[in-house]
Formats: sequence, structure tokens, C-alpha cells
Amino acid sequence: NILSNFLPINYGVPQGTVLGPLFFIIYINGLLGLNLNANIISFADDTLILVSGASNNIVNILATFVLETINNWFVNNLLELNIKKSKYMFFEIYKNKSLIYYPLVLHNSNCNRSLDS
Repeated sequence: NILSNFLPINYGVPQGTVLGPLFFIIYINGLLGLNLNANIISFADDTLILVSGASNNIVNILATFVLETINNWFVNNLLELNIKKSKYMFFEIYKNKSLIYYPLVLHNSNCNRSLDS
């Protein structure tokens, strides 16, 4: 329920065209080929990135690296990653109430943590 700012479109494919989804898949294919040490799952225009590690701190470091790498890919491809529309979720094998949950941050903006699975 978050809207992006309106900007003039100087190039691209109009939304709703028959070739739009195909062009999107071709365009976004480079993102799926990045070497991130993470699993990337993409369906239509949604992308899921799975990061795992031995501790919360390691997962946070890896997730931050992945987020920064993806953001750099976006910038290099004239796109903008909207951190307000991005969410992350944390899973653990063992229930441990003393675990520290680190925020995921990009350019001083927190990514929203989702508690829904």
C-alpha cells in the first residue's frame, strides 16, 4: 500500500502490452545471474532472496552485502530499489528468545521486517 513518486518515462515498454512480461524477464535476467552467495527465486515481478548462515550476525552481514549488490545492479541498470516496498523475514531452526535481530539497512533506510509467513 505504498505508492512510488510519479516520474516521466523517457523510454521503456508501456504497462499492459503483450511483450511487456517478456521484456521484463529478459531485462531482469541479469539480476538472477549475480554471484550473491544466496538463492534467488523469481516469479513474474516478485523476487525472493534466501540468505543463510551460522549466526544472526553472519546472516545480517550476508543479507546487507546482497542488498547492496542488488541495489548497485539496479543503479547500473537505471532502476531504483524501493526499500519501502522491500521486506525481509527471519527464520531460525531453534526457538531462542535471547537472539538479537539486526535491522536490514540500505542507505540509512530500514527494510521492513515481516512477521507473516
